[in-house]
Amino acid sequence: MNFNQELLEAALFGLEMKKAKLDEQIALVRSLASGKTPVKRFKRPKVAAEPALEKKPRKKRRQLSPEARQRIANGQKKRWAAARGE
Repeated sequence: MNFNQELLEAALFGLEMKKAKLDEQIALVRSLASGKTPVKRFKRPKVAAEPALEKKPRKKRRQLSPEARQRIANGQKKRWAAARGE
């Protein structure tokens, strides 16, 4: 099998997948137009992710008290004032 043949077969496969999806959408619209209950869509089964690609759970962020926020804000204002030369 040469390169051109493989390329054509891959293109054909892709087009057939698009056609199947369009046929499914046409059937859904036809069922809605006729007043019948819509056809259930095919759901792809979920594939387990690679162990290295799994998302790690996020750590919970610490809550700052209003007093701590005020101390941080005052410190930042003091640093900006020093940077401006006030």
